[in-house]
Amino acid sequence: MTITILPKILPGLVLLTSPCCKAISIQADTVTRTALKSDVFEKTAAKAVKEGITGKSTEAATTTATKILPKGSATTINTSCEMSAEELDAAIAKLLPKKNPDKNPMRGKGSVFLEMGKKYGVNPISIIAIAMHESARGISSGALKKNNIGGLMGKKGLMTFKSVDDCIEKMAQILQRHTQNRRETISKLGNSGRYCAKSSAKNWIKDVNFYIKQLESKK
Repeated sequence: MTITILPKILPGLVLLTSPCCKAISIQADTVTRTALKSDVFEKTAAKAVKEGITGKSTEAATTTATKILPKGSATTINTSCEMSAEELDAAIAKLLPKKNPDKNPMRGKGSVFLEMGKKYGVNPISIIAIAMHESARGISSGALKKNNIGGLMGKKGLMTFKSVDDCIEKMAQILQRHTQNRRETISKLGNSGRYCAKSSAKNWIKDVNFYIKQLESKK
């Protein structure tokens, strides 16, 4: 049996040939390679292939790859989160302003943050921390009047959502795209000028990382 190493293919992939059997080719398709192109993903590419993610959509590949990423702080957006929905709710509640906490749009949304984080391969704590900053901990006019806790802008200015849940999903989608374009840390995202203005990047990064630290300390 001859073993030929395939060029420009993910590490650990080989083509086995034999006179008595058909050629077996194990390859990661273009979509999967795109989903795994960040520095963090590349380190687990071979394992991701073994988990059977090749041939799936970008979204599915990204989500599966995230599940096998090493544990770490949410300052790296595509790491995993071990906190339950109840734990996230408790961590969020402790950071919300004391005035009218029951009316805060972020209260009790732990399960939604967790669900959307898993769906799009994003650490839910990253989403929460950004929302904490962008919505002034849930009391900004955008959060209260437009269900926009993420500071998300559209062609006509601050976007309006039917529900806070819709806004959380949109934030998760946006963060997923950023991680696929190598902006997989809060620092890279802030400095890119793609989520906040470059002029405010330093304070944005500092504040978001502060909330991440607070949320992670509630584990």
